[in-house]
Amino acid sequence: MPESLNCNCNLYLEISLKCFKSFPTSIMALCVPNLLEYIFTYLFWGVFRVLHEHIQRLSKVVTANHRALQIPEVYLREAPWPSAQSEIRTISAYKTPRDKVRCILRMCSTIMNLLSLANEDSVPGADDFVPVLVFVLIKANPPCLLSTVQYISSFYGNCLSGEESYWWMQFTAAVEFIKTIDDRK
Repeated sequence: MPESLNCNCNLYLEISLKCFKSFPTSIMALCVPNLLEYIFTYLFWGVFRVLHEHIQRLSKVVTANHRALQIPEVYLREAPWPSAQSEIRTISAYKTPRDKVRCILRMCSTIMNLLSLANEDSVPGADDFVPVLVFVLIKANPPCLLSTVQYISSFYGNCLSGEESYWWMQFTAAVEFIKTIDDRK
């Protein structure tokens, strides 16, 4: 969370609680939940939009042949992989962590199928797949990506195994890599 946002919320809460201090406990019991709701609504947009805005800026400068991605030349003909982008854009429509993981798996499968079609002479590996996954996530910019990762990790992470676990690890690695890409270049 941006430091200024955190400071603003703390200051607002501190001032508000001082104002309410003279109120009877029954009034405080009614006011504090509403105050917290207001603060968390304010925080929500600051906290959950940070990566989304970073990815928006990246989307303007990152192309399929961006030097940070190093997508092999043979796969560039399939760029920008719109079917994979379409798949991941639907992730917020799913409510359960399992359904969100299935959406991620469908996107990963779509990317692998497209990479296989682009180079029938070899099987694409993680070094081929992850850069394309990063590009697809940047261009699709699914809403609340970080909270989705946290939601799945918290409520379904221990249930992941086999293929699900493999693709989940690739996905989270791609999200972590996106955080490190400089959006000024």
